[in-house]
Amino acid sequence: MDIRQGASTLLVNASGGDGADALGLRFQGTFVRAARECRVQGGQLAIKIGVQGRVIVGPAGGPGELTVPVRMALVKETLSDSTPLWSKLYLVPVAVPPGQPNVNFTTISEDLVIPMPKADDLDQMMIYIGFDPAGAEVEKRRKPAPKPAAKPRRTSAR
Repeated sequence: MDIRQGASTLLVNASGGDGADALGLRFQGTFVRAARECRVQGGQLAIKIGVQGRVIVGPAGGPGELTVPVRMALVKETLSDSTPLWSKLYLVPVAVPPGQPNVNFTTISEDLVIPMPKADDLDQMMIYIGFDPAGAEVEKRRKPAPKPAAKPRRTSAR
């Protein structure tokens, strides 16, 4: 298990603030620890992943609610190739109470199940975790299309 390069820190800036402005930082998220548990069930490999992180209040931050976008992925890596086998975004709600300089968050994934890989492939499997704010923006824009209203049926009089 490892933290994906470039995805180890989450920076949440004040609205309209420049990403380079340290004084505009509302919250900073980091990972504290992660664990995994693997079990074989009926020819399938089930992997449970647990992640604990911390949100620190920045100079422009304060009490309130935020959503922490945590991506978990299972990747098969060889010297010449990297193949994603599973990936899921978890939107973790975090409440920062008044007077708290930081707050911990936890999320657990229990829905990673794949066909049991060959023994040689197991050494090439890597679980990555990381913050994915871009994925969270895509999720926000992805709203289910409204279902069309049912058209009234016409009955023909013969």
